[in-house]
Amino acid sequence: QTCALPILEHAAILAETVVAEGAKVVSGGTDNHLMLIDVTPLGVTGKEAEALLDEIGITVNKNAIPFDPLPPNTASGIRLGTPATTTRGFGPDEMRTIARLITEAIGRRDEPAALDRLRAEAAEIAGRFPVPGLFADETIDGALGTPEASVIWLDAFDGVGLADDDGVGDVLGRA
Repeated sequence: QTCALPILEHAAILAETVVAEGAKVVSGGTDNHLMLIDVTPLGVTGKEAEALLDEIGITVNKNAIPFDPLPPNTASGIRLGTPATTTRGFGPDEMRTIARLITEAIGRRDEPAALDRLRAEAAEIAGRFPVPGLFADETIDGALGTPEASVIWLDAFDGVGLADDDGVGDVLGRA
């Protein structure tokens, strides 16, 4: 319960801020740790938003929205969650900043200099909050811990439960 409350509070803040920044939360808000964002009002598909945000260091999943006119492999939405960011120590201010980074990256997707600035800002925020149990000399999927720690995980499993090649491993994918 001590951990669950901030996760829910952070999700509410993230949802409110994404809406304030011009995106649409499909349900109008969230009362759990996840939210589904319709990104088509921002001029992109879920697939495009997923790839774009990955480029700046924010990991999300594309997701179909109710009555989605696009096929599932393209989708109109992205799914965001807050367990991993909260576990890492991100607070309300970081949730507001992440929402701004998401909407600004989508809005300025054709501006390489803006995307470089947003990538640096995301890495700076993520760098202040180490991934629990990850040390600079450890790897996830063959990448050194330091670059991996510069990623903000907001995807469905929020970076938790990464598994090694045989599908078995602890939170960091180590057997």
